[in-house]
Amino acid sequence: MNTNRNDTLNELIEHWEEFNENLFYDNRIDLEEFKALFTQTWRYFSSAEPDDERISLRDTELLGLMTPITRLNCYPDETACSQFDACVCFVKGLCQSIVYPNQFYDNMKFYDGWIRLPQYDGFHCGTSPTVYIDNFEEEFNNLCDYYFTNVYDEDEELDNRL
Repeated sequence: MNTNRNDTLNELIEHWEEFNENLFYDNRIDLEEFKALFTQTWRYFSSAEPDDERISLRDTELLGLMTPITRLNCYPDETACSQFDACVCFVKGLCQSIVYPNQFYDNMKFYDGWIRLPQYDGFHCGTSPTVYIDNFEEEFNNLCDYYFTNVYDEDEELDNRL
């Protein structure tokens, strides 16, 4: 692993540790911080050499630090359910795309900046099964709107857990 990539990995690990501390100990999430960290992590993994489909042991540490958000069983304070569920959906999609980088269409490859969002029984991530990294912000907002419109009532009370 080159020095620049190793430095980036160390920074991402540190930021995900801080993010998880805020999530679990303070029960809060900074949505803008999540989106920036998520995008940086996505870029880090998609910039790996596609010929070497294995991820390093250090990369698995980062992958592991991304997953706690998917196991939280209550919503963080001051965060809309639809926004938090969109965060969970994107993290699950990125993790699956890292582990299975070849489960895409021919023109939509993980190493070209694409991820595939989960679309299976019990968990549905909106109407766009694939997302390109440059469209993340727009697709994130679309997914929040989808959840708000199709999953929650007007008071944003949970109608149906994803």
